[in-house]
Amino acid sequence: MALYPYNIPEGWIFVPARRKTLSGLDRLINADVIIFDLEDSLKEDEKEEGLRLIGELPLPDDGRSFFVRLNSERLYHELDHLRDTRLDGFMIPKFEGVQVLDEYDGLLKGRRVAALIETPAGVARLPEYAGDKRINAFAFGAEDFGAALGIDVNERAVLYARSMIVLYAAMHKKVSVDMISKEVKDKEAFDKDLVNTLELGFNGKLLIHPMQLEMLCRLKSSVPREKIRDIIDRFEKDPSGALMIDGRLYERMHIDRLKKLVKGE
Repeated sequence: MALYPYNIPEGWIFVPARRKTLSGLDRLINADVIIFDLEDSLKEDEKEEGLRLIGELPLPDDGRSFFVRLNSERLYHELDHLRDTRLDGFMIPKFEGVQVLDEYDGLLKGRRVAALIETPAGVARLPEYAGDKRINAFAFGAEDFGAALGIDVNERAVLYARSMIVLYAAMHKKVSVDMISKEVKDKEAFDKDLVNTLELGFNGKLLIHPMQLEMLCRLKSSVPREKIRDIIDRFEKDPSGALMIDGRLYERMHIDRLKKLVKGE
């Protein structure tokens, strides 16, 4: 399969909001998006400490984007605590409509929103909220979606939901981020899963381990440099600051990452 910059997915990696993992961000320098996780990776008695740690964390200005996955039942508290940080955006779990954005719009303070779609209602209502300008990305949470259907996650069961996310993201010029892979050490199995992500048309991939990020970076390193330079050149000549190239939306942060890739950083 031919590989091009526009169909190599961005690496969106979850980092549990614990002191030990937050101190290792340098190891994840090649990630496109860091998602500090206050939800599934933390026990209930760890969430408040995790929130405090994120609020105090100095965030580097190195081309990566920094999001936080919030808890549905603690949205006001967590958004209020993080409202004045340097965070780029928030990932809102079990997203089913813009009502939650309307309710907390003042606390979002113009930051980007990644809608984590994890329920049948979240998929079915995509046509109603996909065009909302506050949403930057749609991500698919397959495990909770499978639980809602009463099934173990398998490719056939989630194909429709994943296809819907890709189509509506493309229609509204947003990022589509595919479900996690449970494959951590098996490169062949992870590569197979990644090919499935690419063939469906996603332009992002949820990651749960640094080894997955390393495997994704090896794939990126195989992209022909002339293709990357062509995209950078086309973007630099366009005054809009956001350019759709071959079905993928590029903004300044994406171009900065591509420039580093060309330089081998």
